[in-house]
Amino acid sequence: MDTFVKDPVMPGKKNVIVTDNKNDMILAIYKEISKIILESGVQITVGLSGGSMVGIMTDVISRLDQSSQDKLKLFCVDERLVSLDNEDSNTGAYLKSLGEGFKKQFVIVEEINDANKAANEFEQKVKDLKPETSDSLPKFDVLFLGMGPDGHTCSLFPDHELLKYNGSSWILPIENSPKPPPRRITVSLPVCNSAKNVIFIVTGESKAEILKEIIADQSKSYPAGLVKAKKMKWILDEPAAKHLGIEPAKI
Repeated sequence: MDTFVKDPVMPGKKNVIVTDNKNDMILAIYKEISKIILESGVQITVGLSGGSMVGIMTDVISRLDQSSQDKLKLFCVDERLVSLDNEDSNTGAYLKSLGEGFKKQFVIVEEINDANKAANEFEQKVKDLKPETSDSLPKFDVLFLGMGPDGHTCSLFPDHELLKYNGSSWILPIENSPKPPPRRITVSLPVCNSAKNVIFIVTGESKAEILKEIIADQSKSYPAGLVKAKKMKWILDEPAAKHLGIEPAKI
């Protein structure tokens, strides 16, 4: 990862891509995932964030050719423990947009009443994908992470006890999420840091101040700023990047 000077933010950093419209953002992500697929083997393990990223990532996935789509082994980096047809379900939102044909390519949590059981179930299903591992942690091919206005990523929230976890579990339960619904499961911070590639996708002016702190000032005050995978990129829209002094890329 590039080292950033503190002030001002210098333009041209190769791991920060600013886009000036949604289509350019989708094309930038498409190029990144296409490159990773090209470099991968028979399958590629892809973690996806929910919320506003669903519309972006489903568009990206839909643009891939059939052979590339067939390589994808997909899972949500965090999940709300609700039924698939509930509007709060991240996996359900992806399947609603991509179609039921993708159901066999997603890791789906069936346990929704007990966060500990759900975390164990989800972890075993992800392990069944047989990702490459190192020191008991998975080296997922790519995690597409989002960031909330408070700097949270996955279901790792500021000042939450899960941020201190440094064990070997891949998936952690959370019963007291500060953002509803309270019962969730999430990949751990060590899992995020073990991934081969992490690509943050961030949109909206409400996140601009925190993004400057994380990217320019290298602040570790926010969960997103604690993600330090070996290969990281930030793909941002102009409102989110307004304090970074980086010109939109020509996609």
